[in-house]
Amino acid sequence: PEHEQQSFQAKIYPNPAKDQINLEILNPEKKKLQVSVYQMTGQLVFTEYIEKDIHSTAHIILPPGIYQVILRDDLYSLALKALVN
Repeated sequence: PEHEQQSFQAKIYPNPAKDQINLEILNPEKKKLQVSVYQMTGQLVFTEYIEKDIHSTAHIILPPGIYQVILRDDLYSLALKALVN
């Protein structure tokens, strides 16, 4: 059987950021994605679902710190690190 490829991609900019990160998401299959942002302590500080667009940008305001941004669909997850000064 063929292996499915992860169908979404994301990038964070600017990184490091000041006050706000922009999360640019490419989701060509318009899958429902859960976006979660965690502090390095493991505390969840932001979550939302995105399923509308092939290409969308989330603007997330965060206090200074280091964060892990995780995108998930029903099969895959993608983890990115963000630094806010």
